[in-house]
Amino acid sequence: MFYYKKTAMEKIQKILVPTDFSQAAQHAFVYALRMADRLEASVHLLHVIYPQVDSFDAPIIATQATRAQIDAAKEVMITFSDAGIAEVSKELTHEAEVTSSVEVGSAVAVINSVAEKELFPLIIMGTRGEHSTLEKLLGTVASGVVGHAPCPVVVVPETAGLKDILRVAYATDLQLADSYEIWRVAKLLAPFHTIMHVVHFGDQEKKGAAPRLEELESFFQDNAPALQIQFHQFAQEELTDDINAFADQYGIDLLVMYRTHRSFPDRLFHRSRTKAMSKKTKVPLLVM
Repeated sequence: MFYYKKTAMEKIQKILVPTDFSQAAQHAFVYALRMADRLEASVHLLHVIYPQVDSFDAPIIATQATRAQIDAAKEVMITFSDAGIAEVSKELTHEAEVTSSVEVGSAVAVINSVAEKELFPLIIMGTRGEHSTLEKLLGTVASGVVGHAPCPVVVVPETAGLKDILRVAYATDLQLADSYEIWRVAKLLAPFHTIMHVVHFGDQEKKGAAPRLEELESFFQDNAPALQIQFHQFAQEELTDDINAFADQYGIDLLVMYRTHRSFPDRLFHRSRTKAMSKKTKVPLLVM
């Protein structure tokens, strides 16, 4: 049986956007501005500097060098912010308030700490490379942020199209929490009036999968009849390829997964269980 937690989800009023000033980060910033437009939210840019260490005395932080880096980063931040706003401002109805800060430390630790202390309800960050795969998408800094962030995270591939979020795919492994997580996604994306596709890939001969998906579909018909939601089940071949093909076929603008499903992300991203993605993904990934 699936459950539905009657808990109010707060409106997203601000978005945290980590940046390293790369083209991928610029792309994610523009994506965040477009999303903030629909959510009527503000955007905060965060750049993290790793502290300089004096080579002659390793434990001592080279304060002057670090301060110089901070000052330089603040200057670059102004240019970065202005460029992103200029790129998309004419398309926006609600031009978001944009603030920024530069912090010193480990990128993953600082990003997650700021998100927690400042109560950010959403993080949007970019990932580099024309040939990014879903496996690589959750690598390095993005992996650390996604794995420990106190809020949902959107990871935006550098090649992702900047378009409205009209069609969303929620990849399910048919867990008990799915009903609540699907509801959370629907609430978060309510201003976009999306059509949600809930898709499960699995062994067609395995008992229980089809009835559980039908039960989930019936649950939403009874409890949220106004929600535009469709359910799909397919035989699994290569899961990452299957999801890519589904996204292409249905014109998916945003892929969603629930990060506490440990076995499911492993099936998607762990090298020992899946072969490398055969083609790049252009679809942003929302990890709840």
